[in-house]
Amino acid sequence: MRVVVTGGAGDIGHCVVKQLAQEHEVISFDQRVSTELHCEQVVGDILDLDALRAVMKGTHCVIHLAAIRHPMADPADRVFHVNVMGTHRVADAAVDAGVRRIVFASSDSTFGFVFGNYGCPLPLVEYVPLDTKHPTHPRDPYGLSKLVGEELLHSMHRRHGVAVTCLRYPWVWHPGSYPERAEIERNPANHVGLLWAYIDARDVAQAFHHAAERVEAGFHVILLSAPDTMVSMPTLELVASYLSANVTVRDLSRLVREPNRTLVDNAPCETLLGLRPARSWRDEVR
Repeated sequence: MRVVVTGGAGDIGHCVVKQLAQEHEVISFDQRVSTELHCEQVVGDILDLDALRAVMKGTHCVIHLAAIRHPMADPADRVFHVNVMGTHRVADAAVDAGVRRIVFASSDSTFGFVFGNYGCPLPLVEYVPLDTKHPTHPRDPYGLSKLVGEELLHSMHRRHGVAVTCLRYPWVWHPGSYPERAEIERNPANHVGLLWAYIDARDVAQAFHHAAERVEAGFHVILLSAPDTMVSMPTLELVASYLSANVTVRDLSRLVREPNRTLVDNAPCETLLGLRPARSWRDEVR
């Protein structure tokens, strides 16, 4: 299978490319060439429709990772424009070329908890574990761009029948360079917007790989998370200490049985992709 990966030279992109290249013909489409990749690399911009149309010829699946990846370093209008118009042009070029599968790098920032303050109170978490039925309240240009990207791709699915998988994942941790544990443990409140969720880059790469191979029809939004939280405090204590007293705790018995379990519902990842993210910081630090 020929797979085009936009943003293939990025921090997450190169992990995805390496994973896919074990079994498929992979082309990285990025603004730069990476010395870490041993596949065809095309230099281009996701706003360049002609370049996208050229690279899409003969492609079976597109994995769209390229984006401005947070709202802090660029003006809001640029973040929104690049991410939204880039997604539209990638999808437009893909369907024109007859691509039948698109996998999109969305984000947990669509819920509005991560970058959501922007001078306003954070929206309330209504219930945990979090699933895709939870209301989305993005307040920043990045989270909004990812939510609009999902809607754009849903429209492409309705219009052209292309299979679309949107993967919403949290803070990605890379093997061998996990963040400083002491700071995270000292200040759990700093990561309440993430609901203390994280995921290993290898699990993210596998999720994209499984989506590219297994999702042949439909439109799907899937949450990903490591199996546990990023802190040692038991999950129910985190909820009681840092979330609203009005939050509803679902599947309470499981959180009692698994005291450090993630507050993100991974079940659709298992049922739709056949993948159970398993890597934990607890294994890395032993």
